[in-house]
Amino acid sequence: MTNDLEIAAKFITDRKVNLVELSKETGISHTTLARFRHDPEQMRRASWDKVYQLAETAKKERMKNDHEKG
Repeated sequence: MTNDLEIAAKFITDRKVNLVELSKETGISHTTLARFRHDPEQMRRASWDKVYQLAETAKKERMKNDHEKG
C-alpha cells in the first residue's frame, strides 16, 4: 500500500501537472511546489497538511482520469 508521502511525491514530480493550477487548487505556494518538484525529499520535512493535500489532489486527479478513460 502506498502512503500519502509517496503519492504526493509521485504526483508533484509528474511534469504534466501544472504547478500554477495546482497552487490555486491547493493553496500551497508555487515556490513551495517548485521546490518539492525539484527535490521531493523536502516533502519529508513539510507539514503533514501539505503532503496530505497533495496526496488527496493526486487521488482526485487519478479518479477523474480513470473515469474519463472508462
